[in-house]
Order: sequence, then C-alpha cells, then structure tokens
Amino acid sequence: FIHNNPNVLIFTMSNLQGFEKFKRTNPMSDKINALSFHHLEFFCGEALNVSKRFMASMGMELAAKSDLSTGNDIFTSYVMQTGSVKMVFTAPYH
Repeated sequence: FIHNNPNVLIFTMSNLQGFEKFKRTNPMSDKINALSFHHLEFFCGEALNVSKRFMASMGMELAAKSDLSTGNDIFTSYVMQTGSVKMVFTAPYH
C-alpha cells in the first residue's frame, strides 16, 4: 500500500512506540479456530453516532436496525455492512 498524502500517517507495527521490546508470552493466544465470522458487535454509549461515523469513513451501509421504531425498548443496534463485513453497534437505553 502506497500513500502519497503527507498529512496521512500510516501505522505499522514497527513504528509503534515500544514495539522492539514487546515479547508475546503465548504466541498461540491470538489464534481462533474459526472459518469465518458472521459479524462483530461493539457495545458503545451511542450507537447511532458511531454507526454514522463508520458509514461516512468506511463507506458502510445500514443493513438492519433494532430500536424503538422496531419495538425494542431495551437497547438500540445498527448493523453496518460493506461486502461481507458486518459490524453491529449496540447501546443500551439509559
């Protein structure tokens, strides 16, 4: 990946502070025996705002929602999708 904009900072593992001293205690701890994931769900304080930020920044589209308008009076969830990637942003009603 090559980026020509000098105002954009690209993070890599080698330019993170302290990376040289990092020692993984269990190299198998991040291995998951799964073929795929249906979705990733993030619990946040305000699901609508977060979902709109992902829509604007990553080009995701609203695939589904669950809120007061659908009869859910406990929490609100917005499913954002781009291609096969689905992210669910959920927040409780206070």
